[in-house]
Amino acid sequence: MTLLTFVLTRVLPGSPIDEIAGPMATSQQRQALMRHYGLDRPLWTQYVAYLGGLARGDLGTSFVTSRPVAADLASFFPATMELTTWAMLLAVVVGVPLGVWSAVHRGTWIDHATRVLAVAGLALPVFWVSLVLIYLCFYVWHLVPPPIGRLPALVTPPPPVTGWMVVDSALARNWAVLGDAARQLILPVAVLALAAVAPLARVARTSMLDVLGAEHIRATRSLGIPWRRVVWTYALRNAMLPVLTMLAIVYGYLLGGSVLVETLFAWPGMGRYAFNAISGNDYPAAQGFILYATVVYLVIFIVVDVCSAILDPRIRT
Repeated sequence: MTLLTFVLTRVLPGSPIDEIAGPMATSQQRQALMRHYGLDRPLWTQYVAYLGGLARGDLGTSFVTSRPVAADLASFFPATMELTTWAMLLAVVVGVPLGVWSAVHRGTWIDHATRVLAVAGLALPVFWVSLVLIYLCFYVWHLVPPPIGRLPALVTPPPPVTGWMVVDSALARNWAVLGDAARQLILPVAVLALAAVAPLARVARTSMLDVLGAEHIRATRSLGIPWRRVVWTYALRNAMLPVLTMLAIVYGYLLGGSVLVETLFAWPGMGRYAFNAISGNDYPAAQGFILYATVVYLVIFIVVDVCSAILDPRIRT
């Protein structure tokens, strides 16, 4: 991944020197900047130096912010973590029961409505949904505050403890800021949750239909056990394994790829940081972000493997 990221960032059109030096810089000034940042050396030498920095925990220094990339990632990560976690919690609370309910009531209007919602969530682009919700909920109906970040203008944030604005406001017992932070979360969380509900509901429905048609479920029903207990006690646990895998995929995608949503809502998170890094040809920042996204996926899937072993004893052997 480090090799692919290193190569891909350098084949993108443009040069970081254009962003750093500006249009009025002379050729001598540009050459001096190239030597300063080590961009005049062969690529293999730059890559070896990059690996040496990684071995020491050094992700490099951003060309745009002039700060260590590790410090930038640490400062932007809590905002993305808060946004995507609330979105995933909402998606799980809505999507999984909706998929189970659709499977139990297969062929009814509930099933058809769930399938339409799932197709719409997968088909509608998040940037289009974001713009429509901003226009309707903010501009037309005035139901939510303007999309200007984590807090309204002129509102002082609470003392940072966890980096989550809602949690830090609650810890500081600043209920006014807590309400402001919660209202700022409504639209971006709704957009991300809609994108996550669709795959979760589809996988939950398909998995639940497979389990409900299994022989052990038919045998359980023949023993006279109530249908509700069969569904929520025996069938649901077996149907959760594919849902858990899809949950990891979606959560990792949101943590690493909520670029458009964060840009449209001026959310100071990892997605917006990555967008600025790529558009500005900020090599160290782009490499650090992709490495972060890779580590996030690895950690999430390790956790999913452990949870799968807890849910299914067969996996432990």
